[in-house]
Amino acid sequence: MQSQDGLTAAGQNMLDIAIVGGGLAGLSCAVRAMELGAQVCVFEQGDSERYPCNSRYSGGMFHLDYLDIGLPEALLASTLLERCPADVDRELVELIARHARRAVGWLQKAGGARFIRVGPQSYEKWVLAPPRPPKPGLVHPGRGPDVVLNTLAARLRNAGQTIQRGITVVDVATAPDGYSVSVLHRGSIARVRARAVVFADGGFQGNQAMVSRHIAPFASRVLQRNAGTAQGSGVSIASALGARLSPLGSFYGHLVAQKALHDEGLWPYPMIDGLAKAGVLIGPDGRRFTDEGRTGVYLANAVAKRADPASAIVVFDDRTWWSTGRSTRVPPNPVLTHRGGCLWSASSIDELATRAGVDHTTLNATIAAHNGFIQSHGSEPMEPPRSWRIGSAHPVATPPFHAIPVCAGITYTMGGIAITTRGEVRSNGGAPLPGLYAAGATVGGIEGGEFSFYMGGLCKALVLGLVSAENAIVYLRNAHPGSDHRHKEHT
Repeated sequence: MQSQDGLTAAGQNMLDIAIVGGGLAGLSCAVRAMELGAQVCVFEQGDSERYPCNSRYSGGMFHLDYLDIGLPEALLASTLLERCPADVDRELVELIARHARRAVGWLQKAGGARFIRVGPQSYEKWVLAPPRPPKPGLVHPGRGPDVVLNTLAARLRNAGQTIQRGITVVDVATAPDGYSVSVLHRGSIARVRARAVVFADGGFQGNQAMVSRHIAPFASRVLQRNAGTAQGSGVSIASALGARLSPLGSFYGHLVAQKALHDEGLWPYPMIDGLAKAGVLIGPDGRRFTDEGRTGVYLANAVAKRADPASAIVVFDDRTWWSTGRSTRVPPNPVLTHRGGCLWSASSIDELATRAGVDHTTLNATIAAHNGFIQSHGSEPMEPPRSWRIGSAHPVATPPFHAIPVCAGITYTMGGIAITTRGEVRSNGGAPLPGLYAAGATVGGIEGGEFSFYMGGLCKALVLGLVSAENAIVYLRNAHPGSDHRHKEHT
């Protein structure tokens, strides 16, 4: 941990930029701002050298809606704009698409990032090396994301910049020369002066009260499929300063085994999304309650919003178990059962209903409607409606039949601080709040919406970290021309 003396020194000197959060967004912002001549300080609440954060725990894959970020910039941007729904900020979607390859190139130079292909899909070649092994559990020391974060942190320290660990930012207030940042350190409050502030603290998924208020009424029944550190400070502090917030009701996450709520060996993998999209997702009444033809992220959001988020069940047949169930790097078949997860199996739907504790008449009717929908190539209506894509839904017809009790796992929240394409925090009136920026999962409006649109957290964090740094430098040069720091022109 950095010393109290270091914190005192930071408070006595005027910082160019105070950065809240030491994940990929925060560290990338700090290193880029340092390259451009700024004096920065990163405030990170974790106190160990390998402090927990979602970036460090991630699989290290850089993609945009599972598109190859190596595609030509214009093609990547136009394809994403065709795919993304109308209720997200399309200008920010395009910004990230147009800067993704440039940002990854910067990370290779500044963070020592190396990439490796882990599968046959085009987007699977952009995975930080060494990759995490294909097994459940939090296996991160020495893996690609951990190596990159450590490299970025070392660059800051070696250049005389400061990373203060074990620090919680509790308030940011306007001041005549910028901002006064109040931080909690070992039970005491200290104040640090900064000309600009970047919020990069990762969303609010770790704050159960906020999750209950905005996402899932019974948040304790939603798996924290994340580092557990993001408490929503950036969202709350920015809001108090007059920042506009995007709708806060969506998150990025996946369906996981219900037992993962109490067994760390079953998270963050295996994910049950593929089986749910192929089969049927039912409640304890044996009825479908959502559109399984959409994404796994959409299904996780639908489950989380139920009265009991840990009461959903995925039903499928043996053919699906041996095809879709084995199609991912950490496949449910056989990882789920090898790790002690629950898989109900039966020779008939009636017997499966008994094992799952649902009414057999209702479940038979649900399965019959599902199979009829497939046989009609999507023309036979279902309630609720199901999106139709050829091959996405599999008949539940080949015994033995299977069911898995599931819950929703939340990785990061998609709603948060509204920003401009320069990374500036927007006021409630829409204009930028001078000297305030945001990056990463604390930013809202790029993902989420009615269909839980997901682009990719690592690309979002990296691009917005760089964009915030570069535009904060422009702001400092224009707003504080007489200051004693000398900023380099950025490209």
